[in-house]
Amino acid sequence: MALTLVKPAINLIPSYLEALREGNFVTMQPGFGNDAPEDIERDPAAYLAKVNAPAPFTFKFKNGREARVTEHELLWITDGPRFLGTVALRYRGDPEMLDVYAGHIGLAIRPALLNRGYGPRAIGNLRHELAKRAAAHGLDFVYATCNVDNRASARLIEFFGGILEEKTEDTFGHGPNMRYKIMVDQKHEK
Repeated sequence: MALTLVKPAINLIPSYLEALREGNFVTMQPGFGNDAPEDIERDPAAYLAKVNAPAPFTFKFKNGREARVTEHELLWITDGPRFLGTVALRYRGDPEMLDVYAGHIGLAIRPALLNRGYGPRAIGNLRHELAKRAAAHGLDFVYATCNVDNRASARLIEFFGGILEEKTEDTFGHGPNMRYKIMVDQKHEK
């Protein structure tokens, strides 16, 4: 079954809640949308309204600094009725967030599906759509970042065309980080 990107929706909430209970899973939108399953169950409509709203948000780094993201969207990866993961797109915001800490794009696969090829499959199926969205926001390239110890994410970013630009020893109190640059125009081709 083909993978698609969709806005978070009520029909996927049961599968999303399963993913949250599988283990360490985050939406990849730093400080945004990482609510507890019990809170989502209590009011799924409020959760969906929050994660689908384009309102700017602020993230506080461990060292106390803050950064704003002013244009963003959170998308869910699905194969129909099943939630597979998230793609967080950050189009505009403070350079500390986009150029150093989190990049423009983050992808997370639900814990039960890790190391089963869903990350590369998602990127392979969705790269044209992601490039189209980035280009629509005037981006010629996007940054993607990962912890230096996260080889699976580094391989996925490289699979997506990422070129390592920088390694930092400490990123605002969050530890070492690697920043990759991905050209949008080369991934926009079908």
